[in-house]
Amino acid sequence: MIAVGAGANSLLSIADLDKAKDAFSTARVAVLQLEIPMERVEFAAKQAKTAGCIVLLNPAPMPSSGLSPELLKTVDILVPNVGELMSLVKDAKTIQEAAENVLELGPKAVVVTQGRHGVTAFTTEGSFWIPAIKVDAVDTVGAGDCFSASLSVSFAVRILVLAKT
Repeated sequence: MIAVGAGANSLLSIADLDKAKDAFSTARVAVLQLEIPMERVEFAAKQAKTAGCIVLLNPAPMPSSGLSPELLKTVDILVPNVGELMSLVKDAKTIQEAAENVLELGPKAVVVTQGRHGVTAFTTEGSFWIPAIKVDAVDTVGAGDCFSASLSVSFAVRILVLAKT
């Protein structure tokens, strides 16, 4: 079980983020999620994008209002689970249809986590599926956060390697 007490997260201000903007200039990837107020997420995403970062968003916890078009325009990689994706595109019948609809709103990739069924990545050029590694899961709390962190590190490493070649 996971419980979120807004506490310190709700105290993060636009001024705090503005003071930290230099951190984005040295980063390759900015990983965001939705445990801070939405206007702060949107501000951080814009700062990261302006600084040249890849913006990866794990849309959890997904607000009932969904995600704003402005935020989706700044996101490069959206990493929802199936439920989060389907809540974004309520009239979609399949994850492919939902992902394609989200791609039209700005992200370059939608990477849908599907638990023991693996992950499917969608881009405007096509899609591919990666099966999950079989494990005896004891607790899946934080699995999406862990996946997003691993994915972002792989992008950052690739960027650094390409920059040196």
